[in-house]
Amino acid sequence: MKSVLNFRPLFFAFVALALGIRFSKDILDGNVFIISFFSLLLVVIIVLSIYKKHFISLIIVCVCFSLGLGIFVIDYNKFSPNEYSGKVTVVGRVSDEVYGTGGTLLTNVTINGENTGNLYVYITSTEEDLSIGDYITFSSKVESMSLSDYGDINTYYYANNQYYFAYASLTKSDVIHENPSLSESFKLAVKKGLEENMSEDGAKLAFSVLFGDRSDLSQEVTNSFSASGLTHLLAVSGLNISFLATILYWLLSKLKLKHWLRFIITAVILLVYCYLCGFGASVTRATLMSLIFLSAGMFGKRYDILNSLSLAGLIILMFSPLMVFDLGFLLSFFCVFSIALFASPFTRAFQKIKLPKAIAVLLALTLCTQIGIMPFMANYFGQITIFTFLANLICIPVFNIAYGFIFCCLIILPIKYVNIILFIPDVLFKFIILVADLIASLNIGVLQLFKLDYITIIIFYLAFFTLSSFLMLNFRAKISICVTLLCVCFCYSAIINQPATVNFLSFSLIDGESESVSAVITTPNNKVLYIGSLTEEGQKYLKYKRLNVDYYISDTKSLFDDTIIADVVVEDISIKFFKSDYQTLAVLVKVNDISLFYAFDERPETYQILNVAYELMSEEIVVLCDTFDVGYAENITSAYYASEDLLNLENSYSIEEYGSFTMSFNGNILNEIRSVN
Repeated sequence: MKSVLNFRPLFFAFVALALGIRFSKDILDGNVFIISFFSLLLVVIIVLSIYKKHFISLIIVCVCFSLGLGIFVIDYNKFSPNEYSGKVTVVGRVSDEVYGTGGTLLTNVTINGENTGNLYVYITSTEEDLSIGDYITFSSKVESMSLSDYGDINTYYYANNQYYFAYASLTKSDVIHENPSLSESFKLAVKKGLEENMSEDGAKLAFSVLFGDRSDLSQEVTNSFSASGLTHLLAVSGLNISFLATILYWLLSKLKLKHWLRFIITAVILLVYCYLCGFGASVTRATLMSLIFLSAGMFGKRYDILNSLSLAGLIILMFSPLMVFDLGFLLSFFCVFSIALFASPFTRAFQKIKLPKAIAVLLALTLCTQIGIMPFMANYFGQITIFTFLANLICIPVFNIAYGFIFCCLIILPIKYVNIILFIPDVLFKFIILVADLIASLNIGVLQLFKLDYITIIIFYLAFFTLSSFLMLNFRAKISICVTLLCVCFCYSAIINQPATVNFLSFSLIDGESESVSAVITTPNNKVLYIGSLTEEGQKYLKYKRLNVDYYISDTKSLFDDTIIADVVVEDISIKFFKSDYQTLAVLVKVNDISLFYAFDERPETYQILNVAYELMSEEIVVLCDTFDVGYAENITSAYYASEDLLNLENSYSIEEYGSFTMSFNGNILNEIRSVN
């Protein structure tokens, strides 16, 4: 084994830790296939290691894998918001700017006087303008957040420690104005300086690349960057940090400072910058790798990019294990992993065709980046354009120049008139936006990609890993192994991406907040209808359930909107909405001789909506009701409660006695019902 594989203890320790964390999630979900796959893989590794007498390697892998299993459980269980019934009193500190109505994350939160995690509040109305640092007090119902999000970990909740969501209407007496912190004041001053001296889009993009804050970017710009494969430019990453570290170290060297003093000053500035960026996964990774690079030079050691990447990954996952599920973390690490494997051979290959070294390096890095992000483009965006490579080739050099100007201008923003120099990065950023819009608007060269689970992604990267210098085989053997693994990857992806076959009538409510409400209906004849606008949550639901939509009923923003269609007939599917004062209260779905009735947020004791159903349906039809505390169903002759109040509900069902139906719950909230043929 030693003669075949260039074993890197740090690298394999990092991989084992990450896979241990991921595998622990599969155990939690009871994913039998993945559990079997990893159990078999672990047995193969143990057998090969014992056969080749690589006991140290085996110990490293097993210890780190076991450690990953344990720290996932500990970190996952730490996210445990309390359940509150009825209205509660919330006090919290505003951490984001709010312009009139809108949402903000509250920190230093107390609920009924008890310290809790952070809370995201949507301000429906306010008599007082809010600023960062202000404290607000309000009474409202709060919704507990869950880390589980359609089979995935919601890393936004995790990274922001967001335990709750609520709506609030504020008066002047509910707001106490306080000053922002020093770091918040600095970022606000930078933001103001950019807005005063750049165009609107240029300023927002500049602030995003400086601090990794995309909240002010328009959805159109974000979508364009995603569709064109330029989304990695929006995160503070290696491009930014390496530039900053290089400039700092060069300036300090001109001052004739000693190596250790240069390192300390650079490290402090990088860590402060990392703090300003909220210690995001990509910026933390880049900062740690830069410090490792500088320390290697200071001690006269050879810098190894793969070991550096692995050490940075180990540090991040030890403090924040669930970041292994974060898209920013994955993009950052796999891009650098791809660069570590192929940057040098690609550069040499381009130089052999007589390209200048600078162009060869740029082409190599761009190609490595595309290989690194391809599986995640498939997973999160479902497609990639063949012009992505060209877009990166054009925009990365322009971006580097623009970022250099922006960062250098930070120290002169307070100086009047000097900021006129910001017109240079403004033009460059607008050019990048133009290229992103152009590539995103092209209707040709768009490749639809399979959704990949992480087993497929492992096989994909393993295929390319075989081509690297870390596997010491002859070229023909490497090509054979790589092609075989890619074929396995393609076939496995084709199998797992087969659309689900449905043979039941179901109505599933997606989201549930204000204008974002939508729904999915499945029928016994394998038809799928989507009602409402296609939201991000709706797309997640369809991917998670592997449903291909046959019909979109999308001429309405919301199921609660007063413009909702009263009655819809699609083939043999009839949908009738029941409304009162322009508010949708219930829906009746009929397919041939099967019917399903769904009432929104109605408590069963009122029977108001149920009485409407009685007038329209026969005794055999099951009436299902979505309530705050219980899942409830009944027909004319009998009733069924899925649970008593305030108990955690899982899948509850009745087959004969109370009619034929199943109910699926998220916590105490009913989120899916089915009537079985």
